[in-house]
Amino acid sequence: MKPFLLLTLLTTALHAGEARLPDGRLYRTGVLRVTFHDDFAARVSLDGAGKAKAVRAADLTSLHGGIARTEAKHLSSREWLAGRALPGHLKKAGKVPRIARNVNVVLQPGTDTLQAATELRQRPEVERVSLIVLYEVQALPNDPLYAQLWGMSRIGVPDGDWDTGIPGRGRIRVAVVDTGIDRQHPDLAARIVFGAGYNSDSPADGDAPADRRNNFDHGTHVAGIVAAIRNNSTGVAGVSNNIDLMAMGCATWSTTAPAGYRIGNTGDAMDDAVANGARVMNCSFGVDRANGRADLDGDKNDALNNARDNNVLVVVSAGNAAMDTTNHDWSQSAVPFIVSAAMRSNPVTNPEVFNAGFSNFGPRIDLCAPGTGIQSTLPTGGPAGTALYGSKDGTSMAAPHVAGAAGHVISMNPARLGDDAAKHLLVRMSQDAGPAGKDNQYGWGLLRLRRESLQVLRDADLFACSADFSFAPSGSYEEPIPFLSSAVTAVPNGGTIVLNGGDVGNSEFHYPAITITKPCVLKALPDKRVIIGQ
Repeated sequence: MKPFLLLTLLTTALHAGEARLPDGRLYRTGVLRVTFHDDFAARVSLDGAGKAKAVRAADLTSLHGGIARTEAKHLSSREWLAGRALPGHLKKAGKVPRIARNVNVVLQPGTDTLQAATELRQRPEVERVSLIVLYEVQALPNDPLYAQLWGMSRIGVPDGDWDTGIPGRGRIRVAVVDTGIDRQHPDLAARIVFGAGYNSDSPADGDAPADRRNNFDHGTHVAGIVAAIRNNSTGVAGVSNNIDLMAMGCATWSTTAPAGYRIGNTGDAMDDAVANGARVMNCSFGVDRANGRADLDGDKNDALNNARDNNVLVVVSAGNAAMDTTNHDWSQSAVPFIVSAAMRSNPVTNPEVFNAGFSNFGPRIDLCAPGTGIQSTLPTGGPAGTALYGSKDGTSMAAPHVAGAAGHVISMNPARLGDDAAKHLLVRMSQDAGPAGKDNQYGWGLLRLRRESLQVLRDADLFACSADFSFAPSGSYEEPIPFLSSAVTAVPNGGTIVLNGGDVGNSEFHYPAITITKPCVLKALPDKRVIIGQ
């Protein structure tokens, strides 16, 4: 018990329901997130014939005397507890998939949260126990002084009708895991197709908090960058018109200075986004690193892996502490696409890119995107004349530029482009910044959407590549057909084969000479040379 007693002494109680760990992280008291081992989960939820049955509450609460009840905060765990089938699109490796067998455990009044966590971790039925950590929103306060969306033109979105020429082949769900999204906003309401709340301070439908206290507007501002309606003669425009928004409300009020809404129960929200059809997820939050530490919590790590297992791209903000991200927070996982913030600039008069001084940096940074003076949506519901739009700074504003761009890329060809394709294509289209190649400030460079590349992606019926891959080719970008002759055979009459697909580093691609005897079109992504028959 000595390690636990030491931890208890170093843990600072702040007020009812909230405490701080020695490393500076805030967490909720009285509740834990528990992931059960798959063999135990199968034992309590499958009958002798392997058919799903409802889980008895006592099978879970009896694991520890301090448990009052369990709560399922996301779709997969609710269906598992009820003995119903999980959503059909989920990867279901194992007896009970990891995404289903994690629930929130509410403790009896007076039960020490850390001690209960320590004791539950010793149970053979339990795979992981996580605290409900509270995260800082990654935005900096600023007055609304900028009247134009400089970020859109900087990343390549033209001032004209971006989507008319390349409408995409489908709509993509982008989940905004944040403080909620104003469901009444005229630039957002028609975009929201799913909403849920994961804290008592978040409305059940994922709406923004109604009390207009500090940070209540964060999620609405982020959502507008991703997908505020374009060409509706109203307000601002998001990165893409091909996106549907999922409002994953995680607002939880904290009186710890500076008082404001923080973001909690993120693992539940992320798992629910996966189960309800998200293809991209935006997480503009992180641990306060004022003390120089930031650990990746177990439930967040599991949620990242669940997203990766189910082909969902997670875009995150690097943070605003001007610190190296190495071995901290998001950088401890290989899954998230990490975004730093670039300063406002004009690509014509000042083509050079400069990172914002507040932006975190390090070798895990993937891209940078506009993050200062970003105009976007603010919640409605205030007094007459309340602004519906305003400006914010932060890596919180940079990440949704990338999330929106990723959704737009996938929308070009949802059946042939997955999360790895979106990441790789955004890197291929980016504008190199700083030292040549990947660097610690800008990653691979500044986010860019290049119309000529998007059009080729939109046209593809199959992808082919001259590189030798070890997997069975499907014709997707990630699994291109390795032989041009095989691609010609597989493509339908009149179809389009796009060459040089796949996650490879070749500077050019060579294919043997071929006689084509069926009507089809050959195209290539324009960033690399293709040579046939030489």
